[in-house]
Amino acid sequence: MFLCGMFEHLCLMFVCLWSGIWRGGFAWDKSFLQFNWHPVLMVMSLVMLYGNAMVLYRVPLKWSRWWCKLTHAGLLFVAVLLSVLGVHAAFHTANNIPHLYVLHSWTGTSTVALFTLQVQYTLTSLMMTDMSQYLHCFTLGVLLVI
Repeated sequence: MFLCGMFEHLCLMFVCLWSGIWRGGFAWDKSFLQFNWHPVLMVMSLVMLYGNAMVLYRVPLKWSRWWCKLTHAGLLFVAVLLSVLGVHAAFHTANNIPHLYVLHSWTGTSTVALFTLQVQYTLTSLMMTDMSQYLHCFTLGVLLVI
């Protein structure tokens, strides 16, 4: 677990250095520098936070199940917010490249949309305690397929 955490922080550090130094820095003023936030926010959300949220149940922690669920939901919620902000940074820049022109745009948009739907579905269905056992098992099956 320590080695994975070290590599994910190293990955984020390299992406920050690449965007900050070699690509000219960061800005949030709809200039071409706003796009530099896109790789940083995507690595932070989809690699670091989403990866840690997935691994949370596999690591033997001495936490109660409630704290694991709460931390898992919190990590996923912050990951969704950062990934949506990363997509916003990519689509609202001043470069004259048409949007949804390459396959990366389509796969990225569909990934963030499915990820957002998955988190929304989980928060609305699994957090309800009055759900029947059959519906709860069905919901878990749907989440495993997604």
